[in-house]
Amino acid sequence: MISLESKLYNYLTAISQLIVLNILFLLVSIPLVSLPISILGMNRCVVNMIEDRKLFAGLKFNKKIWIRLIILLFIGLFSMATIGSLAMSGQVFPNYIIISLIVSFNLISYVMIIFYSDGLFVLLRTSFIYSVVYFPKTILPIFIILFAVTKFVPFYQFVIVTLLPAVFFYMFIRINYKTLVDIKGLHKLSQ
Repeated sequence: MISLESKLYNYLTAISQLIVLNILFLLVSIPLVSLPISILGMNRCVVNMIEDRKLFAGLKFNKKIWIRLIILLFIGLFSMATIGSLAMSGQVFPNYIIISLIVSFNLISYVMIIFYSDGLFVLLRTSFIYSVVYFPKTILPIFIILFAVTKFVPFYQFVIVTLLPAVFFYMFIRINYKTLVDIKGLHKLSQ
């Protein structure tokens, strides 16, 4: 019999929550206009999982967050266009590093909206500096996953791997969580 405090129970609970979260993310993301809010909602839910709170706690967003989301929507659309053009060009290695930086910057921006209420420019500047300063925790894992998946996995399996964003968000936020919560020193660095 499995105890409620056992590690197996905790792992199975996390896996089931990630599966539910991934299905909800995919359903909400079908219209591309709702992609930023679904990314923000997934980030909030993953942070709740890491902090051992209820999965869907704190999903109410105020007007300030909605304004930031609209601006991040335009930044995200520009980022997707840039990533698409870089992926189509011939130079693989430098483009993967640039793509990894862009993805890291966008993910950190969405996570920082949850934690901090500073101005948008400060948030974007701090997200970029965080992505560069903490290179081994931000850009490097994305680069390794991107390089490994595109080099060693056939395209149809790459599509399956990209359909697991909740697992990727969980790993990314889990690696960077402690540093993101205590980022006051980085705010001083960016000002």
